[in-house]
Amino acid sequence: SADALRSKPGSAIFVNNVRVTSPQEPGNEIVCGVLAAFSEDRGNKLDELRAEDDVRIRQGQLVATGHRALYLVAKGLIELTGDARTGAPRIVRQGQTYVADNFTLDRTQNTFRGKGHWRIEVEPDSARKAAGLLQNK
Repeated sequence: SADALRSKPGSAIFVNNVRVTSPQEPGNEIVCGVLAAFSEDRGNKLDELRAEDDVRIRQGQLVATGHRALYLVAKGLIELTGDARTGAPRIVRQGQTYVADNFTLDRTQNTFRGKGHWRIEVEPDSARKAAGLLQNK
């Protein structure tokens, strides 16, 4: 869904309040300001999605945010980047926040990897729980 749609054979651009969900995977979604969808040969098979402006991707328990995302459907890969306004892209999973210059999310393997400068931020409650577990051993 989106506030506006511009389309021509082989492409569609969704603008403002964009939200993409899948009936097969209702817990997964992409939310952003602008989304361009491309298909080859003017067919219905989706080849590539390009999302921009406050991108939020939810895949199960993983939530990724950034400025831009490029989803290569055939490879199952999402490249996520940030910008000066939004900062570095972030991935939050199981109480930990991963920050990097950019990320590659592999939907086929359900993994991700950060590139460039990266760090892991742990929520205080998670850190306290982990410290308590270590003390009890």
